[in-house]
Amino acid sequence: MSVSRPDNFTVRSGPTGALVLAGELDVATIQELQDRIDEVLVPGQPIVLDLADLTFMDSSAMHCLVRTFEATGR
Repeated sequence: MSVSRPDNFTVRSGPTGALVLAGELDVATIQELQDRIDEVLVPGQPIVLDLADLTFMDSSAMHCLVRTFEATGR
C-alpha cells in the first residue's frame, strides 16, 4: 500500500482569507491541514476551504472536514 508523501500537499491563506489546499490530502498530510484549521478556528465562525487544486482526498480528509463543520456550525 502506498501512502503519499507530505510534500505532495500544501495549505496556504488565499487573498480572501480562505485556506487554499493543493495536492493530495490524505492520512499522511491531514495533520498539516488540521494544524492550520486549529490556528484560525473560532467557534461559530465559518472557515472557507478552497479545494479546487486538490488532486486527491481520502476519508481522513472527509473526517477532518466534518469535524471542522461541527466545530464552526457552518
